Amino acid sequence: MKVRQVLIIVSSVILLICMSMIYKMGESNGINYGEANAEEIRANRKKSDEIHDSVEFKSVTASLISNDSIPSTIKGYGRVVSTSKITVSSEVQGKLIAAISLKKGVHFKKGQPLFALNSSDAKLALKARKSGFLALLTSILPDIKIDFPDRFNTWNKFYKEMKVNEPISNLPNFTSLKEKNFIISRKILTEYYQIKSDEERLKKYAVSAPFDGSIIDAFSDVGAIVNPGSPVLSIIRDNTMEIEIPIATEKINQLAIGSAVSLIDNDNKSFEGKVIRIGDYINQQTQTVPVFVNITSKTDGLYNGMYLDANIIGHGFDNVVEIPRKALISKNEVYIVEKDSALTTLNVSVIDYKENTVTVSGIPNNSNVVIESVVNSKEGEKVVIRK
Repeated sequence: MKVRQVLIIVSSVILLICMSMIYKMGESNGINYGEANAEEIRANRKKSDEIHDSVEFKSVTASLISNDSIPSTIKGYGRVVSTSKITVSSEVQGKLIAAISLKKGVHFKKGQPLFALNSSDAKLALKARKSGFLALLTSILPDIKIDFPDRFNTWNKFYKEMKVNEPISNLPNFTSLKEKNFIISRKILTEYYQIKSDEERLKKYAVSAPFDGSIIDAFSDVGAIVNPGSPVLSIIRDNTMEIEIPIATEKINQLAIGSAVSLIDNDNKSFEGKVIRIGDYINQQTQTVPVFVNITSKTDGLYNGMYLDANIIGHGFDNVVEIPRKALISKNEVYIVEKDSALTTLNVSVIDYKENTVTVSGIPNNSNVVIESVVNSKEGEKVVIRK
């Protein structure tokens, strides 16, 4: 038993002595190798660190910037309306007689009779007044023959040509103040102009279409008694339409009379137009300025009241660049990648906002601008530009 213990102890001591000798030999060889190959070891370590750092660098998408002139496009929408929408009223009183069907949607041509009022009483009253005027002329003709013999034939011709069923002709011109005073004193002028007034009034019993169009509302119907000033129809002009587009106040200075406009309906059918008026007031509810666009292309397929999307071509901007909206860090900052691959913030001036992009100025040419949202990044951080 004691012999075995002695052998174990002796073996352990020998093993420890061998391991100690091996360690000292390895340490000596390692030191000698390190001293002999120090430069190579440092180069390999630097290369390893660079590889390690590049793996840790965040990759970003960047775009090389080149400033240029960019036309501005202002988006909007509005409702199509006819350029002419009027309410046709009656200027006289009478029973309504329709020349066409007085219903919504009925079309008519320029000059076509729309409606009339019963004018029998007015016609008879006009004939009676003309008859009285003829009697008045008959009473003064003998005096004219005696006092103004050289004017008798002229006035007699005017008397003979006058017909109660026809419009009254022009009154003879006066050749002297004495003749004028004589005619005035006999109330010839008063009656003449009363007849002319009644003839003009009689024309108002029939109403014709002022343009090609259609009825959008009717306020009365055949057989109704219409009073002076009573609205009868509401009509619009065909094929001449415009659209009112509300535009934000900060974009109004980009527009001008004559600016081209592209209009698109729900079926992606496009129409052309141009700005014809710009309001000088603000809608209190929307805080926008109304811009009126005349539709210059064919209006087939357009209807009064339908909505269209609009793209208005503005003045544009010089020395600017358009970048994605997500490239903005804040309201007026972007990241650029310097030559040493470090992120740097840059203040910019935002000129115009669009749906997915912004137009900015203040970025030097040939700058690498990060065009994506970068999360948890800070200025000075090393990055790798994603190809």
